[in-house]
Amino acid sequence: MKLFKSLLAQIAVRRHPDKAESWVKLGLAHVHRGRRPSNPDFDATLRPGGNLHPDYFAAAISAYQHAISLKPDCAEAWACLGRAYMLRFRRGYFFGDTRLEEDLSDENQQGLQIAVDALKNATRIEPNNSILWNDLGFAYSQVDRFDGEINAYHQDIKVQPECKTAWHNLTTSYYNQKDWEKLVRLCKEALDRTPFQAHIWSDLGYANLQLGRFEDAKRAYNQAKSLTPSAIKRLTVLVRRSLDRLT
Repeated sequence: MKLFKSLLAQIAVRRHPDKAESWVKLGLAHVHRGRRPSNPDFDATLRPGGNLHPDYFAAAISAYQHAISLKPDCAEAWACLGRAYMLRFRRGYFFGDTRLEEDLSDENQQGLQIAVDALKNATRIEPNNSILWNDLGFAYSQVDRFDGEINAYHQDIKVQPECKTAWHNLTTSYYNQKDWEKLVRLCKEALDRTPFQAHIWSDLGYANLQLGRFEDAKRAYNQAKSLTPSAIKRLTVLVRRSLDRLT
């Protein structure tokens, strides 16, 4: 299937070499062929350079850059360029909320900064695209730019005020910064709009626990427990342990 998609993309480039969209599709085909499977136990866990083969990465970047040369205001090309750099150089996360401590090389840091710059261009071209703001926020988190990360997620929420992913990303950012007071306020605001998010109830419980508000923490954790799907084993264990501490 990967080879078939690659062949289709190459045919499209031969037929329409002057169209940026054809080169974007070719770049996507290279990324699709070059992606390596992640750890089956932690699907979101990636180490720098571990999820995109360097040869396919180089081919994808070349295709995206050619697309941009043909159409500088092609948001999709800029976004795909940024995502490719993210796949190649990003830091690892367990389920999106616990950073793996890694010392990044200069090459990795430069690659992540290119990802940020490319995604900034994409959001400039399409400011009402929620997915682009989400990707930019994550890219900023990779280079430890908390201000940029927060601003991107706020912009994402402006575009889609009811978007669960946007609220979850924003609360996770404050969780990682250990800004408990701010996290409590944000969790409450998020739950006013999207009340059925177990992760945010759990974050609210943990923030209240850190602030010594044990009854508030217990109520939030009980709510998280009632909403947590059994498949989310890690969150279930976290909630149960926290409730045990409060009993």
